[in-house]
Amino acid sequence: MNFLQREAKLILLAGAVFLLTIVIYAAGWLNPLERWLSVFAQPVFNVFYATLDTASPLFRTTDTALRAENTNLKDLLVKTVRDNHDLQIQVSQYEEYKDQLAFAQEKDYDTIRAKIISRVGSVEINQLLLINRGSSHGMQVGYPITYGKGILLGTVSVVHESYSEVTLVTDETSQIQGVVENIDNGASGIITGEFGNSLTMDYILKDQSITTNDIVTTNGQDRWIPGGLVLGIVQAVSDEPSEVFKSATISPLARYGNNSIVSAIIPKL
Repeated sequence: MNFLQREAKLILLAGAVFLLTIVIYAAGWLNPLERWLSVFAQPVFNVFYATLDTASPLFRTTDTALRAENTNLKDLLVKTVRDNHDLQIQVSQYEEYKDQLAFAQEKDYDTIRAKIISRVGSVEINQLLLINRGSSHGMQVGYPITYGKGILLGTVSVVHESYSEVTLVTDETSQIQGVVENIDNGASGIITGEFGNSLTMDYILKDQSITTNDIVTTNGQDRWIPGGLVLGIVQAVSDEPSEVFKSATISPLARYGNNSIVSAIIPKL
């Protein structure tokens, strides 16, 4: 019984001391003591953390280390973004080449796969593509260069050992024989480059049929160039009564850029 009474008194005393401490702290009477303890304890804590930082590698992170780690993370992010971009380009190139391969298989063409290195020349003349295949890869002057599903970009004009120059169909020096596709008595004529971004079809007989949105292809009369390669779509037809022939403006269909995959068709002898 005496034991229980002593325990009860101790509990009541502890509760009273706790409540008194709260009252004293709330009243601000402990502030001087708190400031004194802070001044005394700060050096002790500094020595403790310095010792711990030296003893354990887990606590050796400094501002320099954090900056270095941040730089490494940024470099890793840049590399990841670059790799993802390169992967997307490769997938796009694969899809492009898949169309070219399907077209070549359908037509039973032998081809040389190439990649566009650069485009050079002025706006209207000397419009050239450089491709990464040359004489060492079997390339020859006159080979037609196609893109996508049989779209004619141009013809090989100069061959070097490791690369070749391709004159675009839109160059003013380019001349290719074309015909309106799949039309009875469809127009035929000479396709030349104009202004570096379009084509003109000249020497069309008056009685031959040609209208806007007709598709114009090669007619197979040029050496090395098979028939059926797409040149473009008719945008406008000129039929002046005073002229002997009709003419037409043609919009080329090719869309390409550096690193685009193209195919050189090897003519059948």
